[in-house]
Amino acid sequence: MSPQALRLHDFEPATTLVCGQILGKLQQPAKELPDALLYSEKGSRLFEAITQTEDYYLARTEIAILEDAREAMASCIGDEALLVEYGSGSSRKTRLLLDVLPTLAGYVSIDISKEFLLASAQKIADDYPHLEVLPVCADYEQAFVLPRPATSFRRCVAFFPGSTIGNRRPDEARCFLQKMRLDMGPQGGLLIGVDLKKERAVLANTYNEASPLVNSFLMSALENLNQNFGGDLDLTQYRFRFFYDEEKGLVELCFLSLQNQTAHICGRAITFAEGERILLQVACKYTIPQFAALAQEAGWQVRKVWTDAQRLFSIQYLETQ
Repeated sequence: MSPQALRLHDFEPATTLVCGQILGKLQQPAKELPDALLYSEKGSRLFEAITQTEDYYLARTEIAILEDAREAMASCIGDEALLVEYGSGSSRKTRLLLDVLPTLAGYVSIDISKEFLLASAQKIADDYPHLEVLPVCADYEQAFVLPRPATSFRRCVAFFPGSTIGNRRPDEARCFLQKMRLDMGPQGGLLIGVDLKKERAVLANTYNEASPLVNSFLMSALENLNQNFGGDLDLTQYRFRFFYDEEKGLVELCFLSLQNQTAHICGRAITFAEGERILLQVACKYTIPQFAALAQEAGWQVRKVWTDAQRLFSIQYLETQ
């Protein structure tokens, strides 16, 4: 069979729109940055490398759950479904599902990093020549048009692995779950990775402040600001720090400014005080009942939950109410 010719569905946000988001977050009393800055082509490659390290339990544990339970997950998804992956990255985990879903009507891979997306989508298309692959370059938090495959399909099922839902505070996660419910439409399904609450020591190894790879990944967000958004940040004057509120199950990944300084970003001067935190990403951890309640508020019903023996991580299958 000849190689599948991919058609990119391009909804990449305009630079002016992203600049507005960046400046809006930096001009708040407690400064933040959009975590989408992490997923440049370089950042995406670095993150993929992190997921394969021993300390990054999330990917290792999620893959083990997928390997053990993928037949049951495929039964939940059903025949002739359109599988839609939000933040597809390398699609490494997706392959475990594709191997047991021979009747899929199509696979929609959505990612913000266009180059990384196209390379990953082409590999999937080459390895699964009977599957229609539909790559979408988009910030999936924003509105975009979901492409339709040539083959008719019975229902849409979202795949959202990696506990990426945890990179939003609960109110934000609820809104995004609602958006996915609307995207999937009637009889929609959602297969989602949800990280579970645990002791600080486990998380400190995962978000290791001393790891050169973790630091390179997080600093790639500031490099992205300098290269693509008119930034002139002195990268030597910021340090990554990990904070965890065990009671709330809330991880915060921040930069600390090492001195009083001013940087220019998107044409604006932004001042940073010595010791000031700039929040880059949160990672919320849930108990299984907590996530079920959140999902229900967003219009989803949890139907199945799979965990590892240590209950570090879960994969959950949800359906629209």
